[in-house]
Amino acid sequence: MFSKRLNTLSYGFTIFMALLVVGPFAHAFNIFSVSDELDKKLKDQKFLPTTEYFVASQWLKKNEFIVGKTLQSRLFELHFQEKDRENLREGEFQILDPSICQQKMSLIDPPTSCLRFRDFSWDAVAEPPLILVALNKAKDNPDADEQIFDMWNETSSQDIRTWALKPFLLAETVGSQPIMQKRVALSEMPAACMQAVMSIEDTSFLEHSGVSITGTLRALFKNVITGRKAQGGSTITQQLVKNYFLTPERTYKRKLEEMLISVLLESKYSKDQILETYLNIIYMAQNGAYQVIGFPAASEYYFGKPIEDLDVHECALLAAVLNGPGVYNPFRHPERAFSRRNLVLDKMHEQKYITNRQWQIAKAKPLPSRTPGQASETSPYFLEAARQQMANLTIPLENKRILLTLDLAAQSQAQNSLQSQLDKLESHNKYIKKIKLKEKKSLEGVVISSDYDGRVTVGVGGRSFKQSQFNRMTMSHRQIGSLVKPFVYLTAIEKGYKPTDMIPDEKFELKLPTGKVWSPENYEKKYLGQVPVYYALKNSLNAATAKLGLDIGLDPIIDTLKAAGVKSDIPNLPSLTLGAVELTPVEVLQIYLTLSQMGKSPTPSFIEGIWDNEQKQLFQLQNDSPTEYLSPVSTAITVGMMKQTLISGTAAYAGSKGLRDTWAGKTGTTSDYRDTWFAGFSPFETTVVWVGYDDNTPTKLTGASGSVPVWTDYTLWSKQRFPLTDFKWPSGVEEKTIEKKDLEDKGFQLEKQDEFKLIFKRTLFGL
Repeated sequence: MFSKRLNTLSYGFTIFMALLVVGPFAHAFNIFSVSDELDKKLKDQKFLPTTEYFVASQWLKKNEFIVGKTLQSRLFELHFQEKDRENLREGEFQILDPSICQQKMSLIDPPTSCLRFRDFSWDAVAEPPLILVALNKAKDNPDADEQIFDMWNETSSQDIRTWALKPFLLAETVGSQPIMQKRVALSEMPAACMQAVMSIEDTSFLEHSGVSITGTLRALFKNVITGRKAQGGSTITQQLVKNYFLTPERTYKRKLEEMLISVLLESKYSKDQILETYLNIIYMAQNGAYQVIGFPAASEYYFGKPIEDLDVHECALLAAVLNGPGVYNPFRHPERAFSRRNLVLDKMHEQKYITNRQWQIAKAKPLPSRTPGQASETSPYFLEAARQQMANLTIPLENKRILLTLDLAAQSQAQNSLQSQLDKLESHNKYIKKIKLKEKKSLEGVVISSDYDGRVTVGVGGRSFKQSQFNRMTMSHRQIGSLVKPFVYLTAIEKGYKPTDMIPDEKFELKLPTGKVWSPENYEKKYLGQVPVYYALKNSLNAATAKLGLDIGLDPIIDTLKAAGVKSDIPNLPSLTLGAVELTPVEVLQIYLTLSQMGKSPTPSFIEGIWDNEQKQLFQLQNDSPTEYLSPVSTAITVGMMKQTLISGTAAYAGSKGLRDTWAGKTGTTSDYRDTWFAGFSPFETTVVWVGYDDNTPTKLTGASGSVPVWTDYTLWSKQRFPLTDFKWPSGVEEKTIEKKDLEDKGFQLEKQDEFKLIFKRTLFGL
C-alpha cells in the first residue's frame, strides 16, 4: 500500500497563492462546508444522486442447462473458493454427496451431483443465504455438461426456481444518463495500472501534497509565454477535484480553488483513497449511450475482461486513453492510441516500474480489437423499461439499487439478430433499400423475451439507443395483426370447436353501422373453401378467421384477450378478429406468455428486486405461482395448433432450421404491411419480435419475411440452454395423431403432411 507523504513547501505555496486570488471571494468559499462535502463524496465515491443497476453474472434456473462448462468451473471463474466445511462464508462453495440434495429437496432419485454455495454479498444486505443445487448430467444436449435439476434455499428452507449468481454493477444513471461503472478496490487492481497512470499523469504523486510546485510553475510560465491558458500542470489529486468537485470553467480563480481543495483533500485522505477514487470515477469512453466511467468498466469495454486480469500493455493503454478518450480510442484511432500507449510504456520504463524485458514485450503487443456483440447498444432500453416499472410501483429512482432480470448474453444475441436482419433488409430488399437511400428512414425493430416466470431476460427496444431513445418495447402501440388470431381460435375452442372441425374460408361482405362494407381478404386473395380449424390458424387465413370470430361473437374474444393480460382498450369492431387492436410489445409478450404457461399469467417484469440506500428491500418479484386466467384445456388445444405454424404454416422457415416440435408461435402482418410480428414460445421461453417503421411507412414485408428470421436466429442460439421437452399438457387433454387420409375423408385435400399431431380435449369417443 502507498504511504501518505505531505510536502510542507507545497502546502505553503498553495495556500499563499490561493489567498491572493481567492481571498477577495472568501465569502463564496467556505472551507468548512467544502471539507464536509469532501468527506461525504469521498466516502461514497459518488458526486450526484444515482440509481444503480445490477445484473447476474449468470442466472441459475431450474431445468436450464449449464452450457460450455460445469457449474463448479463457473464458480471458480467468478472467484468462488471451494471449502469443505458446514458454515460456508461469502464466495465459498462445497461439493456434497448427492444424497444430501435428495434428502433436502425430497427427490425420488439422487441427482448426479450436489453443490452448496454462499454467494457474494453484492449490495451490503444481510448475509447471503446458503443455496443448494442438485445437478444431473445433460441429456440430449451435446453442448451442455449438466442440467440444474432443482434448487433449495437452505437458509429459509424454501424451494427456489431462479437465482441471480454474483450480481455485478452494470450501469448507473444520473437522471436518465446511463453510465457503465464497476467499482474495484485499489488492492484488487494490478500494480501496473496504478504505475502507468502515475508515469504519464503525475510522476510525483507519492511525494506532493496535492499540488506539484514545479508542474504549476512550468504551466504558469508556458501560459504567460503563449498568452493563453494552454497548460494546467494538474496532479492526479487536482484532476479529481477539477472534474468532480468544481465547475469546468478555466479561470485563475477556479484553478487556485482547485489547488486549495486539493491540499485539503490530501490532508484528510491517504494516497490510496485518492488514487482508488480517481481510478474508479474517471471518464474513459462513450460506449453507445453509456458513459464508461473508471478503469474497471473501461477494462470490460476495451478488453472484455476484468481489470484484475490485465497485463502491463493493457494497463498502459488505459492510462493512454485517460488523457483523451475520444482522441486515443483504439477502435477509432488505432495509430494515435498505439503511439500514446507506447509513450506510457516508455515512461514506466524510465521510472523503473517495469524491466527492460517487460518493456520490450509490452511494446510489441497489438491493440485490442472491438469485441462483437456487446449489449451496450440496446441495454439502455432495458433500463428505461425498468425505470418505467419503478414509476408504476411508485418507487422513486434516486439512491436505489435495482437487480434487473436482464441476461446480458441473451441481450447481446438478440441485439445482433435484430441488427443483422435490419441491415440485410436495408441492403438487399429493393423496396426497403430505396426508402433508406431516398427518404433516409431507418427500419426499426423490437425483441423482447421472458422466462416461464415472467422475468424479462431480453429487452431490445430498437436497433440503437444512441440513434433513437424512443423505447418501442413499452411506448409504441402498434396494431398486432394476425397475432390476435390464436385468441379468436381459443375462444372458439371454448365454444366447442375442435381442431379438425371444418369452417368456411370464403370471401364475404359485412355491412357496418356506418354504412361501409367490410370484406376481409386472404393473402394473395385466394380462398380455399372448407378448411379445418387448425389449418386456418397455421396458415393465417383471414376470411376463415373473421367468419369464425363473428360467429362466436366479439365480446367473448375481448374477454379472452383481457383474461390473457391486455390492459389497452380493445375496439368492439369486426376488424378486431384480424388484429385491429393496438398493443405494445410488452403487452404482446404478456398474452403469449399466458399461452406458453397453459393459461397461467405471470406478469412480465424487468426487475428482480429493489433496495434503498439503507438496505431495505422495497420490491421482490413473486411470479412463480401465477393465477390461472385462461382454461388450461382450451389453451393447450390452441397451443397444439400453433405448433403447426412452425412445422408447415406461415413460420415454416423456423421449422426448417430445426425449431419445431417443442415450439409454437404465430406470425403477424397488419394491413398495408406496416407492421410485421412473430411471437414464438417453448415451455421455457417466450419471445416477441416486431419489425417496421416508426412513422407507419409500409414495409411490404410479412411476419414471415420480416420478423421470423430474427426470432429464428435468436432462438437457435437460446435453445442450447433449455431441455428439448414438449409442453406440460394439462390432464384434461390428449395428443392424437392425425393422418392425411382422415382429412381427405372429410373432403379436405390440401394438407401435405402424411401425419401430424394435435391436442384434443380428452373424451371417451373419437374425434
